Amino acid sequence: MKAADRFSRMSRRELLQLAAFGATGTLLVPHRAAAQGKPTPQIHRGGILRDVQRFSVDSLDPHLSTARDISAIPMLYDTLLSYKLVDEKTERFEVGPGLAESYQMVDPTTAVFKLRRGVKFHDGSEFNAAIAKWNLERAGSHPKSKIKQSVDEVKQIQTPDPYTLRLMLKKPFPALPVQMTTANLLMVCMVSKEAVEKLGDDKFGMNPVGSGPMRFKEWVRDDRIVLEKFPGHWEKGEDGQALPYLDGLVSRLITDQSVAFVELRSGNVDTYLELDLKDVAAARASQQLSVRTIPGQWRAFPGFYFNPRPGTSYPFSNNKKLREAAQYALDRESMAKALGFGLGRPASYFFWYPGMLGYDESLPRREFDLAKAKALVQEAGFPNGVDVEVKVINRTIEVRSVEVMQAMLDKAGIRLKITPLDRLPWIDDGRAGRFQALSHSNSSRVDPQLTEDSKTGSTYNWAGYSSPEVDKLWNQAAGEYDDGKRADLYRRIQRILYEDAFHVLGFRYPLVAAASKRVHNLTTQDNFRYIWLE
Repeated sequence: MKAADRFSRMSRRELLQLAAFGATGTLLVPHRAAAQGKPTPQIHRGGILRDVQRFSVDSLDPHLSTARDISAIPMLYDTLLSYKLVDEKTERFEVGPGLAESYQMVDPTTAVFKLRRGVKFHDGSEFNAAIAKWNLERAGSHPKSKIKQSVDEVKQIQTPDPYTLRLMLKKPFPALPVQMTTANLLMVCMVSKEAVEKLGDDKFGMNPVGSGPMRFKEWVRDDRIVLEKFPGHWEKGEDGQALPYLDGLVSRLITDQSVAFVELRSGNVDTYLELDLKDVAAARASQQLSVRTIPGQWRAFPGFYFNPRPGTSYPFSNNKKLREAAQYALDRESMAKALGFGLGRPASYFFWYPGMLGYDESLPRREFDLAKAKALVQEAGFPNGVDVEVKVINRTIEVRSVEVMQAMLDKAGIRLKITPLDRLPWIDDGRAGRFQALSHSNSSRVDPQLTEDSKTGSTYNWAGYSSPEVDKLWNQAAGEYDDGKRADLYRRIQRILYEDAFHVLGFRYPLVAAASKRVHNLTTQDNFRYIWLE
């Protein structure tokens, strides 16, 4: 059986395991452009795609920016490997070529990438092994880097020749291939070294230069990002011509989900990747819109946690009975019904979702028990109840879910004060530990290792949670190639999080996207390069 055929028949989990260090040891998988079993319509080129940008951006430097989940980043930049949906029915993805045409795990701690020749950045400078090495080193060593953990397992980088990159790892790391794709929100994008050195970090963040299918044109802060087609992109479309099919992308900042939906229905934007659940039925009824769930992607609200940092004087930080009371007071089933619009389901396992390695519904969870919640508040020493402030990102679904939680906790004597903040101040307060409780969305990942949400020092560990035992388990999982053993380590992490009770989850639902019916090939956010307009 040919290598490409072997990859094409694999599930996502099987592919991750084999791609990391498998029977062949080598990856070279050409992506198929359309889901199996569907005829490919005649592709049209041209047009401007208008997308909704859901939150403000501080920089367009992909190494230093806190904004990861925006459509502009994977259009401006390329990664070493790619990750693409190839079969919607089975939700099968493929890790495939990117700026690296192939890679090989020559042993459990050595990865060799054969790089693509002839790739140019938007400023005309060349991409090669030396530039790739510089990018990986900058991602790991820059004082302001937000993606350090993506290269944390890399011990040494070698460039045997101008188009060969060798990564020497500290220990076996099965998530490395996926870590080098756009499936990793902390993706290591390749930027122009020449442009960074010429402009400096701050100016580069406002005038970015990558090698992606689109180049930077304009950024009006807190309004829109405008990109235009880069005619020299290396990747070819289904018609044999260079991608993208589009002439440009306008990403408009619209933080209010209701406003975004109005703009979509009015034809002022073409794509909206996180539809408010209350608008799903109306979107499906529209003759102008198509609606789809994004395979393998879940959102959960509220992603709530109490401040776990040592030295805080907050009652919930120092009193486990109070934290347990909040858990028992939350009626997740009712929350899912009230806010899920038929798509919601109760969620109890913070960071873990169906389809993720280690997800196991037999693990312990605290079911709704108001009497027990009230008793725990009393036992904790608060006969008159207790107050706690939660800082939440000021977006509709996030505030709404915390308001529902507020009403539920109030019945147990826990008075929740809600403080909505814009995203960037929320990040500042969270990073600095200036909070009694924080809340935002919680999302699924291809592999838990990509975020390590509860590991000390992880970029995604917004709460600042720290447990030596949990850190040890994360480190063990990071070096374990056996899926069964890794899953067991992940289950042990979840049991410890359950016991500590700092993290609270309410309900989950699949990510729902809506788009104008003239938009074709919309699958995932990093897939905008394959979209064309009818």
